[in-house]
Amino acid sequence: MNNQFFPTAMLGYLLFIGIVLAVIVLVCRELVCWYWKINQNVALLTEIRDLLAAKQSSQGVPQSQSALTTQVTDEFCCPPGAPIGVWREDLMRANSIRMEGDSYLWNGNRYPSFDSVIAAMREQKGQQAPNS
Repeated sequence: MNNQFFPTAMLGYLLFIGIVLAVIVLVCRELVCWYWKINQNVALLTEIRDLLAAKQSSQGVPQSQSALTTQVTDEFCCPPGAPIGVWREDLMRANSIRMEGDSYLWNGNRYPSFDSVIAAMREQKGQQAPNS
């Protein structure tokens, strides 16, 4: 056996094995995606996202604001752009807001919703109440 051709033959063999393994991985990936309907789910979610974006633009809602999350953009309640649901419990604890049944209690007053408590807090601090 001639030692000059061994590295070249070995390199060609490894390249062939690498290509075959890459094809096998791609075929297996496609089978898994087909079996679990991942491609269909991605297509459906993309369609839903596009429909929501079209609905938001037709209603005049800014694209940066999510259609599924209420945003509060003043530093009094929570950091700008943060979802209110994340901060609600912290706000309630920090401002002694209690929930009793269907209403909220703050400063001895009863409010029908959390948004109305926030509006009252803003009014007390001299800020404009949000338009609901």
